[in-house]
Amino acid sequence: EREPLTPAVLLRSLVDSRSSLQKLRIAAGNRISAVKRGLDKVPPEVLELLVSLHTRFHEAEKETEKDLSVFVKKEMDDPLLEHIMSVRGIGPVLAATLTSMIDFNRCNSASALQRYAGFGVVDGKRERRVKGQRSSFNGRLKAACRVVGMELKHHNPQYRNIYEKALDYYGRTNSDWTEPHIKNAALDKVIKLFLSHLWMHGRIIRGLPTSKPYPFAILGHDESQYISPEECGWEPIS
Repeated sequence: EREPLTPAVLLRSLVDSRSSLQKLRIAAGNRISAVKRGLDKVPPEVLELLVSLHTRFHEAEKETEKDLSVFVKKEMDDPLLEHIMSVRGIGPVLAATLTSMIDFNRCNSASALQRYAGFGVVDGKRERRVKGQRSSFNGRLKAACRVVGMELKHHNPQYRNIYEKALDYYGRTNSDWTEPHIKNAALDKVIKLFLSHLWMHGRIIRGLPTSKPYPFAILGHDESQYISPEECGWEPIS
């Protein structure tokens, strides 16, 4: 039976369309780059076609982003969307992408959401894809969260402060890490904190029970170290 065309279904369709166009644009761009670097050889007319396709995919992607933004603002009556967009650095496209990919009913803890988004830890190490095995995380959501992290780092003072403190800490305590490793670890810290905030507010707004974050509820970490969503610019839930 076909799923009714509710606003939520239409939102997912727009998000999926943008994702598909983005993949095509990136694939064309990678092929063009390989040709220009001499790693791939194609006739001049094929390269010209690739450049044309890349431009068209990029234009279509931008148009879809505009449609998505307008749809969110005019058609969606979802308090969670509005709430996410109140966080500095998160616009309609990112908010729509997050809400369309996350089922808060199925993520019964912040750590479960972090794992589903590709930022879980298994045996002390970041969980990665294993060839031949089904992945436990959503690759598209992980990519979106990377964009979220970059936006927060650049545009949100509170999350930016957390990023800079993490840079300093990882740089001082991990002398064997490269600079890119340190920066990635600091960005991951921001993303995981944002996801814990998103989980907390998403569950409350959806009328679902919440719990303390895993490090405080299970590992017994000092609760004075807890950083609340409101401390990072989230509006209080009325």
